[in-house]
Amino acid sequence: MRVTQNMLDRNMLFAMARNLEQLVKLNQQLGTGQRVNTVSDDVVAAGQAMRLQRENEQIAVYLGNMDSVDNMLSFATSTLGRASETIVRVKELAIQAATDTYTHTERQIMAEGVDQLLQTLLSLANVQNKGAYLFAGEAIHTAPFAATTDVTGTVLSVAYQGEVATTEVMVGPATTSQMNLVGQQVFQDDGDLFATVIGLRDAMRANDIDEISRLIGELETSHTDIRRSLGRLGERQAQLQVTRTSLGRLSDLNAQAITDRLDADVSELAVQYNSMMALMQMVVKVAAEGAVPSIIDFL
Repeated sequence: MRVTQNMLDRNMLFAMARNLEQLVKLNQQLGTGQRVNTVSDDVVAAGQAMRLQRENEQIAVYLGNMDSVDNMLSFATSTLGRASETIVRVKELAIQAATDTYTHTERQIMAEGVDQLLQTLLSLANVQNKGAYLFAGEAIHTAPFAATTDVTGTVLSVAYQGEVATTEVMVGPATTSQMNLVGQQVFQDDGDLFATVIGLRDAMRANDIDEISRLIGELETSHTDIRRSLGRLGERQAQLQVTRTSLGRLSDLNAQAITDRLDADVSELAVQYNSMMALMQMVVKVAAEGAVPSIIDFL
């Protein structure tokens, strides 16, 4: 086949267009610092990067949920710590009232102190965190404990009206954590804290030393429930921190893997760009020389 000038010209134009396209691509990569700017640049690498990015977005959701749970756990720990301190104060008054050195009048005064501490415990059990009741289980908009009072406002009994199930949130792949607590388990598990404190108050008012002594043991049982709940909260916080650390490391590994797949070696790109530019200039020069008319063209 005879090679004509038109064929040579077309090949020259094709080479120039191809080199120009490569120059534009290299220029874009240098500008963005990324080797892959569109899926077509590297379908496999782009697909892997998108999968890793979706995984990191899910990890971000898990970490956000952890922040909410951790806030709840810290608030619950603080609240139960105050409840424990209140129980200690009730116990101190009960031990005093159980001795023979105090008079009936003095026990009446102690009873009023216990009644005030009962109100404190009831307030702590019905505490809210960001508008949600902490100890109501899933019933976050319902006060977990309702008090029955007489005409003078004296608390006669306290009943749990929350749910026995808790709200669970995802904090990792196939891993959930409780967002709230079941107050019945915390305050009325092995011993009914409210019934015990009410009983102590009434026994002090009645000057019943034997009953006061008996109820001190029940108060200790209720206190053990609170301490056990505090221990469980600590364990959950520790486990949450382990999960947070693991997810954080996975997120970092994913980010590095994305960088490895998408980012460009800028120094290597610069060498390629300069080489391609020199080649382009040479092609243009050759094309220009080939376009100069000779005398033969006029014969």
